[in-house]
Parts: sequence; structure tokens; C-alpha cells
Amino acid sequence: MDDDEIAAATYHQLLEQFGDMPEVHTYHELSRKFVSGLTLEENIAFVEAAQFLFPNETNRKTLVWLKWRQAKEIDLPAGAIAEPTEEDLAYLYSHGIQVMRTPTSLTIYTGP
Repeated sequence: MDDDEIAAATYHQLLEQFGDMPEVHTYHELSRKFVSGLTLEENIAFVEAAQFLFPNETNRKTLVWLKWRQAKEIDLPAGAIAEPTEEDLAYLYSHGIQVMRTPTSLTIYTGP
């Protein structure tokens, strides 16, 4: 099967499993685009749909992280990530998100 056939089969499987709902369409559309890169807004919509269809801690934490980024990056150049304040770190930690800082990097972990 080629990529289009796999995508169509997956889409039909999602429709059968969950029904004809907006989250299925969003998840399918953005999962196809995911490979080429999503904007922050598209990434949030994708994870919201994923959390709705397949709720789990990783999706929940990832959604918290993405929405935090969206709130913090209003005035930042494209691709830049805000440096978290102590208040930001407390917020992220309270949602189970691990943050590690080194002098040259910031690592965010949203896994289980």
C-alpha cells in the first residue's frame, strides 16, 4: 500500500471507531501534515484531537506544554522558546512536566 492508501484506511478506521466527529477529521488532517511540520496552533489542535480520541497522560502534558508556549511566545520571533520563570517552572511541574536546564539547553519532558 502506498502512503495515500494507508492514510485512507486509517481515516476510515477512525471514522468507524469514533464516528463522524470534528476531532476525527482534525486528527486525520493534521496527522498527514505532521511530517512536514505544523505551526504551534496546528500542533495544539492536533494534540487536542489526539487527547480527545486517545486520552493519556502524555497527550495531556503535551497539551499543557504547548498552551504554555503559546501564551509565552506572543512577542517572540518564530521558532524561539521563552525562558521559563520560577513561576512558569512551578506551573509546569504542577502538571507533571519535567524541565531540565543546562547552560546551553532547556529540555521539557512530557512523557508518563
